[in-house]
Amino acid sequence: MIFYVLAFENSTGIFIALTFWPDIALYTERIVIYIVGLCCIIGSSVLGTIALIIVRKINKI
Repeated sequence: MIFYVLAFENSTGIFIALTFWPDIALYTERIVIYIVGLCCIIGSSVLGTIALIIVRKINKI
């Protein structure tokens, strides 16, 4: 299972996470990524990127 996560923080400080999957059936994982991204609004963009990378590696297993 391969997918890409692009995480960045715009000028207004709002955390944005864009996720791309080859299979649309992975809807649960998509919700998990969005929840992590929303939680990272409170934290810094660096912590948010690390959290998204960890989730991506776990889902690859």
